[in-house]
Amino acid sequence: MTSTKSTDDLSQITTPPTVPRKPAALLGSADFDLRNASVYAELFNPGGAGPRSGLNRKEKEEERRKELNKMRDEARAKRAEETVSFPPWVALFEIMTLCVLACLQKNTFDLQSQADKISRFEDRLRQSGSLALHPNFLAAKFRDDYERERKRQRDKVKDIGSMGKEEGEA
Repeated sequence: MTSTKSTDDLSQITTPPTVPRKPAALLGSADFDLRNASVYAELFNPGGAGPRSGLNRKEKEEERRKELNKMRDEARAKRAEETVSFPPWVALFEIMTLCVLACLQKNTFDLQSQADKISRFEDRLRQSGSLALHPNFLAAKFRDDYERERKRQRDKVKDIGSMGKEEGEA
């Protein structure tokens, strides 16, 4: 026979084992023992060893400016060292190369080229006496032709409509 165990028996439930805590002094270098006055003072007092720990805004700006000046000086020294390390013929070679490239690039972008093309095209139109040279006159001519044609068609419709009416009718 099988024995049935009661699932609602609370006596069988056990609590998980607890791990005892180690003291803060034994946990390693990542933890700080704030019970020690010197550690606490080092972390939270203005005179602590941390970088920029108690500096006000002006002092921080001055410190940053000094760091930037130092980096600039280092960069200048590095550039000066690089320029000194090249023999003089290298600079001459670079200048000659740039001159040759400038001479070879005769077909560069020209801002005036579009205006020159337009003026040449207008000169051809002037020589041939084209009306396209004066677009306002050309548009006026097309409009006159269009209005004459409309008037002619209206008159034609009016004449057709008046033919069907007898005298005296309105």
